[in-house]
Amino acid sequence: MYGIEQKLKITRHTERYGTASCCDAFDVKARTLRRWRRLYREEGAMALSDGWKGVSGRKGGREAPSEVISFIRDYRQDPRHLNAGAGIIKSALSGFCERRGYAPVSIATLSRIIADDKDKMRTAPLRLNRLGKAKPLLPKNSRHRKPKPLEAKTVGDVAAFDSVAYRAYGRRVYAITAIDLYSRIGFAMMFSSKSARSSAQVLRGMEAFLSAPIQTILSDNGSEFEGEFARVAADKGITRFYTHPNCPQQNAVNERFNRTVREAFLETHEDWIDGLQQMNEAPADWLTGYNGFRPHRSLNMTTPLTRFYHSSNGHLGCDHTIIP
Repeated sequence: MYGIEQKLKITRHTERYGTASCCDAFDVKARTLRRWRRLYREEGAMALSDGWKGVSGRKGGREAPSEVISFIRDYRQDPRHLNAGAGIIKSALSGFCERRGYAPVSIATLSRIIADDKDKMRTAPLRLNRLGKAKPLLPKNSRHRKPKPLEAKTVGDVAAFDSVAYRAYGRRVYAITAIDLYSRIGFAMMFSSKSARSSAQVLRGMEAFLSAPIQTILSDNGSEFEGEFARVAADKGITRFYTHPNCPQQNAVNERFNRTVREAFLETHEDWIDGLQQMNEAPADWLTGYNGFRPHRSLNMTTPLTRFYHSSNGHLGCDHTIIP
């Protein structure tokens, strides 16, 4: 937007009249002005040109002697300061560099050296399962995260799964929920525990409910969506995507369905919490009302069944079929 001469003029204007005046006069952010002033002060006017990489030809060099890198790795693997951060390592590294005659390493460069390492110089603690055996370490990014955007173009393209825990009268019940992102057809079953076997049962039930094969599954990283659930999905050739940890907003459609299940069904049927069979019979009628009569703003105030029957697929696989 600005050439080197204009940036130099703006920088000098900032030094004379202040940042606030310059932001109003030239429509430049204060952060950008501070960066230009720093470059001009440290490296001269040429540093204001686009694509400037510094006098050395590289900005923020990360090269370091092999002894320095070995010291950083050994320090982070020492049990006394396991996986220590750059700020903690800096004081010890400064003394090491001074004794060996190496140039001091800044905290920023130290952080980049650690980040560039293949395993981040990190030592993972040994974790045991319930049988006392060591759990295998999963490679980083082994799970396929939800892409942007994840669109459903027809029934069964993407189904989102999640679980809801509800407690009443000293008892706990878990609802495993699923919703088709195209038609917003919802499905839920109640269980005494949220296990992979229960989730696999919901997966089979959801496909039968939709009368259409599910192509893609979106879920969180809970253990109830591994094990048998993962095997059933793999046998059916279903693509799986996971939300990022602590990001429920990535599964927003199902999270909103969970709220409806909790408020409109679980809280009104908590007297039945001792009888799971009875609670699993009740959702059939409740899901009929949710899918057949409840309009959704995301569907332009139509019902999920209306959207379902306007799609290319055929018949909804449930006993309570309503033609809108």
